[in-house]
Amino acid sequence: YQDSVFCNKNDKLSADYFGIAGLKPVIDDMENYVDKPLIKIIMKWHNEDLLDEVKDYITQAKHMDLWGTYSLPNSLEVLNKKANKGEAVAFIAKHLGYDINQCMAFGDNANDEPMLDKVGHGVVMKNGRASTVSKYSRQAETNDDDGVGRYLNEYFSLN
Repeated sequence: YQDSVFCNKNDKLSADYFGIAGLKPVIDDMENYVDKPLIKIIMKWHNEDLLDEVKDYITQAKHMDLWGTYSLPNSLEVLNKKANKGEAVAFIAKHLGYDINQCMAFGDNANDEPMLDKVGHGVVMKNGRASTVSKYSRQAETNDDDGVGRYLNEYFSLN
């Protein structure tokens, strides 16, 4: 099961989501996998406010070692709390001998928040998910407006 993606129905949203990674989901009843170890659960729903409520409940629940995040619209991802970009960037920085407090990262969505929080200089893109953008004072122009490059030019006084 470790290389498989399971889905309870095959619809356009599922096809679009899994198609990005070139994955073809196994369509089956989710009840068949209750006792199987899972890496990620994706909840798709048209109501993002409801997904936000579920995300907050899962992330704040003390009895669960889980967190919720987004990387695509209408798709809440539920993962182990240690499975995030913040843990990954800290591991890489340590492996390469860098002080994480001297590192900079850019992000635009909820799945980037642990990384932005972990590094010493987290920057959010202005065209990111509104709930993510509102949490960070350091902001770069939009992705479409060369925001990372412009931010780095100004930060390092390259102009």
